[in-house]
Amino acid sequence: MMVKRNIVFPVVLFALVTLISSVVFALDIRNDVVYGYNCVRTMAVNRRMGKVVALTFDDTPNVYTLKIIKILQSYRVRATFFLVGYQVKKHPDIAKRIVDAGYELGNHSFSHRWNGKQTVEDLLKDIGRAEKIIVDTTGHIPLYLRPPGGLLNEKIKKACGRSGYGIVLWTVDSQDWAIKENKEAIYHNVIDHVRPGSVILFHSLPQTVEALPQILETLQSKGYQILSVSSVFKN
Repeated sequence: MMVKRNIVFPVVLFALVTLISSVVFALDIRNDVVYGYNCVRTMAVNRRMGKVVALTFDDTPNVYTLKIIKILQSYRVRATFFLVGYQVKKHPDIAKRIVDAGYELGNHSFSHRWNGKQTVEDLLKDIGRAEKIIVDTTGHIPLYLRPPGGLLNEKIKKACGRSGYGIVLWTVDSQDWAIKENKEAIYHNVIDHVRPGSVILFHSLPQTVEALPQILETLQSKGYQILSVSSVFKN
């Protein structure tokens, strides 16, 4: 059974796509009927937000997550960590450390093996399994869902609507996942494309650890406030 999230319905699915559909699902949770909308709305760069950006880190927790937390704390910035269920099971102490440090959690599936062929029920099972281990381990409910690889299709949108999650993708890809030994390239992938309201994609990787301090220094020197996803969406 999915845990009820303390968020306002209808749930909004945030992504860099045009409004696609709006299908309502009624969920009976402990005799309470909760309505979630399976809809996609545009989450584009919005200069009216002011100079704020959201940092997001996928494929956490792992051994590099602790180093990332230390860097974020040294620059006094916020972030959202998207947790993979099987990695939470492997590194429960690091998952707890993310919460203890005051950072926001997202659901990044349990298996991280979505390929577009899963049924809606398969997806719901995987999402729910991840949610359960995240909650059981950290005591906190993940606020958003980010599909592995940013995969988005009708079945994933339907599973999102039924599970009560909003999907958060990104507007700036650091491509740290593809660049192993060139921190300058990672730096320019972010700094050359960042705009007010950007959601920046990073991963918990050694090359990210190397590139992150320079990126944070530059963003701050340009006057950007670096926040979690929910804080940026509130602006």
